[in-house]
Amino acid sequence: MNDTLSRFVAQQAQLATVHQTYIAQQTALHERFLALQQTAQATLQKLLAQRRKARAPTRTPLPLHLNLHL
Repeated sequence: MNDTLSRFVAQQAQLATVHQTYIAQQTALHERFLALQQTAQATLQKLLAQRRKARAPTRTPLPLHLNLHL
């Protein structure tokens, strides 16, 4: 192999290594994002359920003489 071709092959190998590192970093970052998104969604759903429960009208029983036993 001549010198130019050898340098080109070495540069391609180095570029492939850099690209693989980049892809691995992006994959890890995306996994962290998805985990954070899932945690945030679960937290918001829990808070919404608590809020709905707090706002739910309470049923006041009718006085005994007005209770119709439906």
